[in-house]
Amino acid sequence: MVSVYHDQGQYQKALECYGRALAGQEKALGGESIGIGPPSPLTTVNNMAGVFEEQGQYEKGLAWYGRALAEREKQLGVDHPHTLTTVHNMALVFDNQGQYEKALEWYRIGWEGEGIGINHLRTQDTIRCLISLHEKTASRTGPDPPDALTCASWSQQLQRMHFRVGTVNSCYNGRQKSGAFCPV
Repeated sequence: MVSVYHDQGQYQKALECYGRALAGQEKALGGESIGIGPPSPLTTVNNMAGVFEEQGQYEKGLAWYGRALAEREKQLGVDHPHTLTTVHNMALVFDNQGQYEKALEWYRIGWEGEGIGINHLRTQDTIRCLISLHEKTASRTGPDPPDALTCASWSQQLQRMHFRVGTVNSCYNGRQKSGAFCPV
């Protein structure tokens, strides 16, 4: 039910449901925020952060993502896919705030931790975000800032890896307009 509230933009109801779920999950686990399988307090914490982010309450979102990240790193390790998902989500918050240097730093952490291969959906999503970040920063007047240069460098690295960046970029732009996922 909570995902329906979340998807419908009924954020207060979603937060109330997530809060009840989190309290029940932590009670069942003796007050700990551990576990990755359903029901997972860490997933609930991550989802609550997403609700705050979608409302533009970025500081609250970052605080909740920070809680999820700290526990995921402790319980699962820094390179676990769930941990890297939270890292990616934090990068998106900074990106949405226009804090491109911080966004790039967090995308880089996720990118370096993603030993899952170039064809994995999470890797491709990070690539799309980096390309978008490059486009945002490259359009600034004056000399390219370091974040734009780094993103351009990554795009060139991907081309050398025989990855069709143009396809990813056009797919990403199409996805933004249509809201549909576009596999590469």
